[in-house]
Amino acid sequence: MRQNTLSSLFLLGYPSSLILVERKMADLAAPGMQAPNRRIDILCYQGSTLQPLLLVECKAKSFVDKDLRQLLGYNFYIQARFIALVSPQKVLFFDVQGQTVQERLPEYNTLLV
Repeated sequence: MRQNTLSSLFLLGYPSSLILVERKMADLAAPGMQAPNRRIDILCYQGSTLQPLLLVECKAKSFVDKDLRQLLGYNFYIQARFIALVSPQKVLFFDVQGQTVQERLPEYNTLLV
């Protein structure tokens, strides 16, 4: 699932040089935060500022409410502006600040506004 999501991100214009895959959350946490010893699936950065832009959690099967809570918990430490849950059946994309939801991953350039 992770490889399929990466392929989709590349097609949507996300620069490969700004994407991290399967990294320790403790190494990526916002300054001053001590994150748990867990791994994130995909993290995309904003090119101009190198700030976390999109945090993606991939699930091999359908996701449930606890998976969204897990992603929100991860993002507490990462502080990306956008988050997404991705499974073979569904995509949920969230604008954390505006609290909007979409059922697809947007193009990279649209997130930079």
